[in-house]
Order: sequence, then C-alpha cells, then structure tokens
Amino acid sequence: MKIVMLSECLGGGVLTYLQTQANFMAQEGHEIVLVYCRREQTPPPEALRNMFVPKVKLTELQFKRSSPLAYWKYGADVKRVLAQEKPHIVHYHSSFAGLIGRLAVRGSETPTYYTPHGYAFLQIVKSPAARKVYFMLERMAVLFNRSTTVVPISDSETSAAEEVSLRAPIVKIDTGIDIEMLESKRQPGGASPETRKQIVSCGRLSQQKNPLLFVEVAKACQDRGIDADFLWIGGGELEGDVRARIAEYGLEDRIRITGWVRHEEAIREMDNNTDIYLQTSLWEGLPITVLEAMYLQTCVIVNRAPGNIDPIRQGLNGFIVDSTSGFADVIGEMLSQPERKAAIKAEAKRFIEEHFNIKNNTRGMLRMYADDLRQTDRGKLALEPSAARQ
Repeated sequence: MKIVMLSECLGGGVLTYLQTQANFMAQEGHEIVLVYCRREQTPPPEALRNMFVPKVKLTELQFKRSSPLAYWKYGADVKRVLAQEKPHIVHYHSSFAGLIGRLAVRGSETPTYYTPHGYAFLQIVKSPAARKVYFMLERMAVLFNRSTTVVPISDSETSAAEEVSLRAPIVKIDTGIDIEMLESKRQPGGASPETRKQIVSCGRLSQQKNPLLFVEVAKACQDRGIDADFLWIGGGELEGDVRARIAEYGLEDRIRITGWVRHEEAIREMDNNTDIYLQTSLWEGLPITVLEAMYLQTCVIVNRAPGNIDPIRQGLNGFIVDSTSGFADVIGEMLSQPERKAAIKAEAKRFIEEHFNIKNNTRGMLRMYADDLRQTDRGKLALEPSAARQ
C-alpha cells in the first residue's frame, strides 16, 4: 500500500509516534510519504532525515499561522500533494492536519483516517470560548466529511472522539513504544531499578506539560523533609519562568534542567538514574514518555488528566494523583517502601510489554487499512498482488 501521513506538528511525542510507525510500515514493504510542516521543535532537515529509513519519503509544506490566506494555501497544498502521490491510504495526524485535511479533501474513494494526538478543545489553558470554537470546528469537520475514520490512541481520546464525532466511525488503536529500539538505546551494564535516585520528568517546558507543578512538588517534598533530587529533561518557552520559581524557593541545589537533549540521552538518564517519574501534564493524547518510563521500570506518578491516566492501574503499576500534596504523599510512601516500589516497577514493565508494543499495534493499523481498502475498486487491484504472494 502507498500511505500518506500528514502532520502539522512534527515534534515531541507525535514525531516519535510517526517515526516508529512510518519506519515499521516501510520495513513491512509499504510505500510511506510523510507530509509535514516545520515547527520550532522539529529537528533540522538532516537530523530529521536520519530519523527515518530511506524508504520513507519526507515532504515539507510551508505554513505559518499568519492570516486566513495561509490556511487556504495549506489546504490547497495538501490537495496538490495528494493528487501527485495518488495514495491508497491517507492518515491525518494532529487536530490541525485533521481539520484542514477533512475540509480540503472529500468525495474521494481513498480511505482516510484522523488521529488527534490530543484534541485542541481539551486544552484547559485556553479560554472557554476558544475551547468551544475548537469543539465546533471538530464537529464541522465531521459534518463536512463523515467518511473519515477517527483513530484515537487512548481510552481518554476515544471518549473525546465519541463526544465530538457524532456518528463518524471510530476505531481505537493504542499508541505504544518501539521496545526493540528502546533496548538498543540503553547503556549496557546500567544501574538496576533499585539503585536509582532521581525524581524526573521529561518534555517541553510549556503550559501543556505544566512544569511549575513539578517545582511545587519538589518544594512540598523539601518542606516534608523528603531528601530527593529532581531533574527536568527538556527545554522550552517556560524555562525562564521555571528557573525563576526554582530560585524563589531556593531549590537551585535540588532541581536541575537539562535543556533539549537527544532522545538517546533522555532514555539513558531515565534508565540509569531515575527512581520515580512524574507526569504533570494538563492534557495529553497518551504520553510516550510515560510509556517509556514504565517500560524502563521507574515508579510513575501522573497528574489526573486525559491521556496521563490511561496506562495506569492505580497502585499496581503506578499512581494517579490530584494535587501537589498527592504527589508528595506518594513520593514519601514509595521512598519508604522499597519492596512495594520494586513490585510496581516490575508490573509497569510487564504491562507495557503486553499492551503498548507499537509494532503489534501498528500491525493492527495496517490490517484496518487493508480491510477498508478492499472495499474500493482501486484497493482490490492494489492488494491483489500481495494477496497472491501470501
């Protein structure tokens, strides 16, 4: 199959997700075209190219949210690329790509899919009026194009899809992590889960990731006499605000910020030095960093928010909390109960291996594509040779 993936936000967890899926699909013999727009967090061209196998074609579209004309041009560019590529499957990744794609392209027999990776109307840092507009835009896209299948990546995203998508088809396929790739990035002879010391979070220093809550948790732990060092892996637009809050609380010797690092460095930091992992986000699709932290046998504590909560089974493979004091309570308990903490870490890894292996989940995606494609005249011809080989 020839599959076109479109994403306007190629960075962070969405980039990791698309990298893993595109490379695996290409290695399975499919022709993959990734159409994207450059953002601040998108790697430089050469580094981005090196993240994908040669069989994955990268096509960059220019887009800046400067005027209504820019949105029209992006939609026209999407239509042009699809006309040139003539794919068997089109999959929109991100709310923006899903909105523009569904409005710009309809009436084709080509099966189309949409994965929000966190609906825009869930962004609680936006005003109620703005969130209402995002909700209505999602609903308008559904009304305009009912044939696109929504493919949420978590239970939380499925609930949101059911709320907004009317009777559009919905098929949940969980996100996941590339376990083989993760193992290849681990440092041989690294520290065992029982000897790690740090409390860590990883991600962009942005409103969504809520890093000031991370600082508040460190302050609460210090006030309770909990002896722990904290590390934030990543950088971003709120770094100045976060450092100012750290200085205000006198926590410079307790909290360290790495700035942007390569994925390999983040993995090794979690693998070698992380005892407890905190996820403070206000909303997510389903955070890849949480899945990686669970697989690497850290004790994961998450803020109760869409996406964060989905892989957690309370008290069995991690913890869901509702407040700063909730984080501090669990941290104190886990530091004083090493045997229970070790059991939670082991169960977290087992759970990820069973439910969130991205290659297994991507095979499910490919089966869905093939089943839908067989319902089209062009699809029957496209799949006939591969069926004969089997």
